Amino acid sequence: MGSITFSGVSSGMDTNAIVDQLVSLERTRITQMEKRKSNYSSQLSIVQGINSKLQSLQKKSESLGDMSTFMSYNTSSSDDKFVTATANGTAAPGTYTVEVSQLASAQRTYSKTFAEKNTPLTATPTTLGITVGSEDLVPIDVDADDTLETLASKINSSSAQVNASILSTVDGYRLQISGLDTGAENAITFTDPSALFDLTNHVSTAKDAIAKVDGFEVHSSSNTMGDALRGISLVLKDETTAPITINVSSNNAAVRSKIEEFVSSYNSIVDAINAESSYTGSAKGENRLAGDSTLRSLQGQLGMMVSSEFVGLGGTFSSLGQIGVTTDKKGRLSVNSAKLDEALGLDAMGVAKVFAGSTDGSVDGVAGKIETLVDSFIDYSDGVLTAKSNGINSRISSITSAIGREELRISKYEDSLRAQFTAMELMMAKLNSQQSSMANGFGIW
Repeated sequence: MGSITFSGVSSGMDTNAIVDQLVSLERTRITQMEKRKSNYSSQLSIVQGINSKLQSLQKKSESLGDMSTFMSYNTSSSDDKFVTATANGTAAPGTYTVEVSQLASAQRTYSKTFAEKNTPLTATPTTLGITVGSEDLVPIDVDADDTLETLASKINSSSAQVNASILSTVDGYRLQISGLDTGAENAITFTDPSALFDLTNHVSTAKDAIAKVDGFEVHSSSNTMGDALRGISLVLKDETTAPITINVSSNNAAVRSKIEEFVSSYNSIVDAINAESSYTGSAKGENRLAGDSTLRSLQGQLGMMVSSEFVGLGGTFSSLGQIGVTTDKKGRLSVNSAKLDEALGLDAMGVAKVFAGSTDGSVDGVAGKIETLVDSFIDYSDGVLTAKSNGINSRISSITSAIGREELRISKYEDSLRAQFTAMELMMAKLNSQQSSMANGFGIW
C-alpha cells in the first residue's frame, strides 16, 4: 500500500512583525497631526516672544511718557553732612541755598521708675489713653496682672502710632513711649486717670524741621523736604552754621541713554517681525508666521507712530526725526547722538515733549501713542496678539485631543489584530497536531 504524504500546515509567519507594520500604517495620521501640532507650537512661541518684547517696549514708553521720569538731573551739595538733594524730571536746573535751623524730631517720653519689670503694676485695673496728634484716643487696658513687659506688648499691638519699650536704669525700670512719626502734628498726649505712670518726662518733643531755602523759611514734618522746590527733594541731616549750596544741572547723557534703550526695545520687535516676513531665498515653513496679517498690522502701526509729526506740543520739536531719531528702510530706528545732544542743549524740555506730550496733556507724544497701541495688542482680555495666542492654543488643544482619540483607536485596533493572529496560530497549531496524529496512524515517518 502506498504511503500518503500530508503537506505542512504551519503558517511560518512572523505575526508580531505583521501587526507592527499594520499598526505603523495606522499611525500615519497621528504623525501628521503631531507635525501640525509642532508647527502651531512654533508659531505660538513666536507670538509669545513678540508679546514679551512689546511688554518691554511698553515699560520703556511709560517711563518716557512721564515728564518726571523722562528728564534726568545731577545734584550736588557743598556739604552733604548737612543737606543732600535728589531731583526728578520736573525740577528746574539752578543753584539754591539751604540753611537748617531745626531738624524734625519725634516725641519720646518716659514714665516714672518701677522697681521690677515683671511684677504686676497695680491691683486695680485702669486704662492708659494714648493720643497721637489729631488721631482718636487709643485706650490701653491695664489689667491687675499686667507688668511693664506685658503693657509694652499691648501698646505695640495697638493701633497707636507709637513704639513702647523698657529702659533699665540704676534706679529701676521705666516705660519708654516713642512716636513713630516726626513733626509737631504728631505730638503725643496721655491720659492716666490713676496717675500710675506719670508720663511727663519728655526727653524729645515732636518738632517740625525748619529751614530757609534761598532765604525763605519753610517747614516740614519730616527731615525730607519734597515740597519746598518743585521736583527737588532735600534731605536735612544737621543744623547749619552757614548756607549750604545745592546745584541742580541737566544730565543729558542719562536722557540719551533712556532714548537709546527705547530705540533698542523698539528695534527688537521690528527685527522679530522682519525675521518672519523677509525672504531669504527659500519659502518659510508652516511653523513660521510669514505674511501674517496681525504682525503686518503691528509693524505698520508702529512705523506710523514713530514717523508721525505731533503738532501742538508747545516746544521746539514735533517729531523724532527732528531730534536725531530716524527710521531706515527695514523699519528700524537709529539715534544720531550728535543731533540728539544738540537738540537737548537747545531745548531739553522740547525733546521731552516729543515723547511725553504737551505739559497740559492735550497732545500725546510718541511714548503715549505707542503705549496705547501696544496695549491694544497685548491686553489680557481683548488684545489682538492675546486673541491670536488663544486661537493657536485652541488649535493645539484640539489636535492634542484628536491625537489622544486616535491613540485609543489604534490601541484597540492593535489588540484586535493580536487577538486574531493568536486565534489563527492556535488553529494552525491544532491542525499541525491533527496532521501529526494522522501521519502516525498511517505509519508515515
